[in-house]
Amino acid sequence: MLRRSTLLLVLTLVTAAAAQRPFVVPNYYVSQLPLLVSGVPAFGELTPEDGQNYKDGSRVDLYQFEGEAGSTATLTLSSYDFDTYLSVFDPDGFRLEYNDDGDALSSDAYESRLDLYLDYSGKYTVVVSGYADYDLGAYTLELVMQGAASFAGTESLTVPGSVTGMLSSDDGAVPGGWTGPGKGYDFTVTEKTVMRIDAASNDFDTYLYLFTSDGYLMNSNDDADYSEASGYATDSMMFIALDPGSYFVYVSTWNGDDVGAFTLSFEEYAPKR
Repeated sequence: MLRRSTLLLVLTLVTAAAAQRPFVVPNYYVSQLPLLVSGVPAFGELTPEDGQNYKDGSRVDLYQFEGEAGSTATLTLSSYDFDTYLSVFDPDGFRLEYNDDGDALSSDAYESRLDLYLDYSGKYTVVVSGYADYDLGAYTLELVMQGAASFAGTESLTVPGSVTGMLSSDDGAVPGGWTGPGKGYDFTVTEKTVMRIDAASNDFDTYLYLFTSDGYLMNSNDDADYSEASGYATDSMMFIALDPGSYFVYVSTWNGDDVGAFTLSFEEYAPKR
């Protein structure tokens, strides 16, 4: 494991996170960073010899990975020795996302997890650290990459309006790797608007996904109002402002084994003048 004792680098890192300034790693240092490979776990250890975050004293290890615009990356950091903390910076040095606790289930390990949509191609910097200066020990870091989502085979819609459809177990998964079949549609809006999108079914628990034309997941919803007042309805709804452009919407199911008929509807809300 490459030791990281460059205090200046760590000071730059923390300043960037706090003030949202670019985090720029010196070229000579970048060439020494381990490069993560999708599906291949990296094993490391935080020790007192590693670089130190002056803000909270935590030790840090740095990695990088090559990202492609439109693809997704899942990073998982786990340890049985310390409370993990995971941060990622984009190719321009701006912090993309961070996570302390990833809500790991059925494990007594600490875990941090990030699910990222990559807007730019280039090298992304991954920062492994603990929650405080006493967080030291062994860890495992894993990267899983998925290529840009494919929206082939969607059906075109005119909005506002509604359509009835049939979700089948033979339908493909929702782009991005979500489980369960999904029925996809594409639509276009020509001016700024606010749209209410509903998916209702008497056969299955609906799940809605809305993507931009370049594959970015804008919004998703499982249950609009799962309460006693609604009779524990499992219909989905999203209320969202849309800029002019093309979009993809998918009706899916919470349980991959439950499929059937559904209604997808769009209602436009005009601004009050």
